[in-house]
Amino acid sequence: MKYQKLELPGALLVDGFSIYLIEVQYEGTNYYYVGMTGDGHYRSARAGFYRLVGHLEYQNKRSTQNQLSKALMRVLNCRTRKEMNLKIDKANIIFHHFPIDGFVPDESFKLAKEDVNYRNQRQKVLDFENTLIHELSATLGRRLLNSTKGKQMGNVALPHKSVFDAILRLVK
Repeated sequence: MKYQKLELPGALLVDGFSIYLIEVQYEGTNYYYVGMTGDGHYRSARAGFYRLVGHLEYQNKRSTQNQLSKALMRVLNCRTRKEMNLKIDKANIIFHHFPIDGFVPDESFKLAKEDVNYRNQRQKVLDFENTLIHELSATLGRRLLNSTKGKQMGNVALPHKSVFDAILRLVK
């Protein structure tokens, strides 16, 4: 009998800003993907679990959301979903989630441009994500699965340094 179990903490279903690291272990090698929550157009910050599910989506070939699924195809050396189904069971996927304070649900604003506080906080999270991707791309090379290479923040103090350091410790 085959059996799998996914135990999901409810905190992964709570909307809010966050940074996450998706770790893919396959054939003795660890690959990583860095992401964030917080939409640039709509005033929303979807829960981390929903972002993970979106990254694994494979139906919409034009979506930028599913770049992790596309990267997995490369890692597993597959050209079709059928080939991927034959290999993916040998992989292990770990979702490291780091909530970031600052998201305040407020349904009176629909678009991000309508809320200065939302935009400012989201920009801080975006800068953090870009800095982290930049740092990891130098260290990991092709084991970093993001399609972007990020960018340095310059001489600005890094927000959420404890989260940054924790993620660097997770990467092997």
